[in-house]
Amino acid sequence: MPKVPRASSSSALSKEAATSEDEAERIAELMERAGKAIFRAGMDKGGKMKPEAMTLTIAQMRCLHVLSREAPCTMGDLSRHLGVRPSTACELVDALVKAKMVSRESDLHDRRAVRLTLAPKGRRIKDKHRATRLARLRGVIETLSAKERRAIVGALETLSAVLSSEAHGD
Repeated sequence: MPKVPRASSSSALSKEAATSEDEAERIAELMERAGKAIFRAGMDKGGKMKPEAMTLTIAQMRCLHVLSREAPCTMGDLSRHLGVRPSTACELVDALVKAKMVSRESDLHDRRAVRLTLAPKGRRIKDKHRATRLARLRGVIETLSAKERRAIVGALETLSAVLSSEAHGD
């Protein structure tokens, strides 16, 4: 397992100099970097998806992930969850349907609506990628001290709770 770099006092923002804007920018940057690193744990050293998923883009993998949680859903629902235009979601789904990873099904109550679901092949690929990411994350977390792990968990729980309450207007 590679050595995990720790934040040092020189790389962290000093309490006096930090503004909420600086901190928000730094948190967003760190979350994005961590998210990308966790996602890439499901890739090989050349930056390609591991064998079964190697033809998928990051956006397509996100689509599989959303459908695993939200299906059955409409194209509009999917585009909102992904934060993309409906035309972009449609392109993603078209490729995944062609690859037999996503299924389109007619809505029984609304003939105009089409429901999207994760096909068995899509679920298998998504599950394998997730298991690989989690194994990599576990390996990294095991190199941290108990105090560092508690600090990370506490900070993420607090951030998640605040963002969740804001999203729900609490």
